[in-house]
Amino acid sequence: MATAEATIESIGIAEGVQAWRAERYATVKPLLTDQRLDIFTPAPESSSWDSDPKVHQIMMRMTAGGGSQVLADKEDRVLRRRIMNKFFSGGNLMRVTPLVSEAAEELAAGLADLPQPIDLRTSFSRPLCARTMSELLSVPVEDTASFLKWIDEASAPGARPMAGLRDFMAYAHKLVADRRKNPRDDVLSDVLRSRADGDKLHDKRIVNLLFWMLAMGWQNAAANIDYAIALLLTNPGQHELLKNDPALVPGAAEEVIRLSNSQPSNDGMVVRYAMEDIVVDGTEILAGNVLFLDIWTANRDGSVFADPLAFDITREPNPHIGFGHGVYMCNFSHVARTELRAGLAAVIGTLPRLRLAEPPERLQYTTPSKPSGVVRLPVLF
Repeated sequence: MATAEATIESIGIAEGVQAWRAERYATVKPLLTDQRLDIFTPAPESSSWDSDPKVHQIMMRMTAGGGSQVLADKEDRVLRRRIMNKFFSGGNLMRVTPLVSEAAEELAAGLADLPQPIDLRTSFSRPLCARTMSELLSVPVEDTASFLKWIDEASAPGARPMAGLRDFMAYAHKLVADRRKNPRDDVLSDVLRSRADGDKLHDKRIVNLLFWMLAMGWQNAAANIDYAIALLLTNPGQHELLKNDPALVPGAAEEVIRLSNSQPSNDGMVVRYAMEDIVVDGTEILAGNVLFLDIWTANRDGSVFADPLAFDITREPNPHIGFGHGVYMCNFSHVARTELRAGLAAVIGTLPRLRLAEPPERLQYTTPSKPSGVVRLPVLF
């Protein structure tokens, strides 16, 4: 039974499963690390809450060669995470980090040669983040343009969605087969060597992950860069502060992460399942219940953040949980931070007269109620 001061609310029942929502920072943060909760559903009847995004389901089916199994079980998803942890190992991140700044500066310098106005999204943030992912996965950087083309083909209305996905999948298969036959001194070869040559399921998992990370895994990071520039250009005082003091870039990046929607497909929330009966702030949560932890709202909790709706690049402290917290913290967070900082530094440093090419009210955010990026970012400089 909930107390009068409960900080967690019932949001109804779906398919026989009781669902709860927590939004206060003091409640959400500890629940992100609560060992009595899991990211995997304990009950088959709640499986639809835990389903992968539709695009990922399509990719899994294509990877399996047309098999009927769409949802991965817990063991398979744990194995996928272990493989991803190899790609995001400390040594690989240290190798790639300096390359991000080089790529950002190169792309920013090239903007001057383009006719204005330009869409910063297509000319800067997307190629930067796609290129970074290529470096992380030991994929030829020169193939980045092909990835972007296939993504556009797969997502454009009335275009060739399946053709683009098939081209992408064929590329991933070819890459894995080549590294299996001709291993190199790179992280992809190391991941393949971690299992026996005859483990075809392992290779399929890697094809799936390459496909997903090259197609989707970098897009939230690119959206963060776009959102950062949009925030700066719609808050001229903060823009001037950053131009006059580049040392504020790290703080600006953290403020963008605090305000952005890190879970756009889930309305700013992460999902956890109760593995046993627990009590949260006086509210009884039964085993099998699903909890929606509202990170977006928690990062605007006025009891933690002064003037919480304001964009303040000098905010200190800034204990946001935009990338999660604890064992399930986003394993891409280091790279995303690096890309955001490098992107801001390069754009602000190279284009001091940067401004919107259209009135601010015409900006279209990808998730309007809880922004995480923009559809287009037309700018002049």
